[in-house]
Amino acid sequence: MVPELNVDWAEPEKFWKKSEEERFQYFKNTSLQYFTLLDELKEDPKWTKKANMAKEVFTNVMFFLVFLMTTKEEQQQGIVDIWIDRFITDIKEMQDIFISLDKVGTA
Repeated sequence: MVPELNVDWAEPEKFWKKSEEERFQYFKNTSLQYFTLLDELKEDPKWTKKANMAKEVFTNVMFFLVFLMTTKEEQQQGIVDIWIDRFITDIKEMQDIFISLDKVGTA
């Protein structure tokens, strides 16, 4: 599932000492939590449209988060595509864990 991560944001040098994979986990957890919140908001008919719009906006924010959480060298090596692709792959794999209520039949 999603591992708990701890970082002291008051000491950013601790964050930059983390590996690229560890920093990706922060990116993934942040993005996943936000998308989960928006999915919950979509359940309320008065929020459905706004939640869908917010998902589109956050998709753009994800690219910005990658730049904030990676080094210049990583960015020059195409880390944006790597992290976005890795995020999509991880989410597809995680779908097997979650129950999709629209795929559940009635008995």
